[in-house]
Amino acid sequence: MPEFTAIPGTTLSRASNSAYDVITDGTLYYFCYDAVWYLASTPSGPWSLAVTVPPAVYSIPPSSPAYHLTQVKIYETTPTTVTSGYTAGYYG
Repeated sequence: MPEFTAIPGTTLSRASNSAYDVITDGTLYYFCYDAVWYLASTPSGPWSLAVTVPPAVYSIPPSSPAYHLTQVKIYETTPTTVTSGYTAGYYG
């Protein structure tokens, strides 16, 4: 079971004992994999494509191991597609 640690300066927590990027706002869980955001009501899924993420994601400080998530954005959604993108900081 994932253990969540608060991300300083935000209302978010991250799964600190997982090899994957899972964060929570206390209500929902967000998983970022290969620069695509997913959403679930439990930390183990089932996961569906996210159409939004909490705005606090973009205030994760550079000192956090989750900082690279600030580089992944959802730009546009329609009933059938989600357009997202990332900058080079996400991968490294």
